[in-house]
Amino acid sequence: MRKEISKQRQTPEPSVYQLKIVLQYSQPPIWRRIQVLSDTSLEVLHLILQVAMGWSNSHLHQFEVGDLIYGPPDPNFPDFDVINEKDVVLSEVVSRPNQKFVYQYDFGDDWTHLITLEKILAPEDGATYPLCLAGRRACPPEDSGGMFAYSDFLEAITDSKHPEHLHLLRWVGEEFDPETFNRAEVNRSFTNIKYGTAKFGRLKPRYAFVLNPHLNLRCTKCPQCEELNRTRKFPLLIHVERIDLIALGMTTRFCPKCDVVIVHQDKLEAELANHFGKDGFKVGDTGYLVIGTVDRGAWRKGLQGAGLTVDELRRHTADFRKHLTLEFEPGGWFPA
Repeated sequence: MRKEISKQRQTPEPSVYQLKIVLQYSQPPIWRRIQVLSDTSLEVLHLILQVAMGWSNSHLHQFEVGDLIYGPPDPNFPDFDVINEKDVVLSEVVSRPNQKFVYQYDFGDDWTHLITLEKILAPEDGATYPLCLAGRRACPPEDSGGMFAYSDFLEAITDSKHPEHLHLLRWVGEEFDPETFNRAEVNRSFTNIKYGTAKFGRLKPRYAFVLNPHLNLRCTKCPQCEELNRTRKFPLLIHVERIDLIALGMTTRFCPKCDVVIVHQDKLEAELANHFGKDGFKVGDTGYLVIGTVDRGAWRKGLQGAGLTVDELRRHTADFRKHLTLEFEPGGWFPA
């Protein structure tokens, strides 16, 4: 069991997926070619596709991969068989060149996008992802009725004698060029995507994290499965406000069954004070955030004091997949 767990923890650096997105039934084709990291969640990929195509994210959407549907769960339809897109990354749904899947946007107008994984590449030094490489033609206006209605719309706005010409021209904002596509504007807009919870590391999130604030109570059992936990040394990546971003080796409590890392707050703060010196870290004056774990192999090769750049740290860090808080009752620990 230990060997198998160890293999799972050696998460490779994410690849770059080159995707071609074609709006189905568009003639001539409306398409985009983009590059994204393979560990991009489908929730974030939805936002990337909205920007790349030119939509306004004002309607429902879903991904279709074979017989499986991924999207945001709807609490009003709990029995609808949809897999939460937050919990799935791109490499889990496609992994070989020429694989295809579908992105559907606006179920009323039914804008269906066929996405093809064209290439799998290594990240380029200094490159920022997502990246738009190419594209052709403008995205149809929102609420224009679907691809066949869009054809009628184009006919009307290009013919001054069409009975709907003035009405549709005003509706679209007095100007619409179906041949226009601005790749530079797409790449600028990528920087404004709201990714939700910030993800620092480029390795796939691996562990859950518990910070135990109680001085006189030690969490010897896992707060999730209640089995006795073990001790293990982890290189923790910690952001200390106004001071530094550090990788700090700490022996912690750990549940291998639930992949929960449990750190006692007083021990962590003592380690931080020792690392920075008495004047560098004062509990209460300086906040800190434990981000995740640093790859053990990279840690052994010199992360303790190598002074790596932020980008190098990102390449070797796996964020915690979730942070748990604890409530203590006479019967035991419970995750809040």
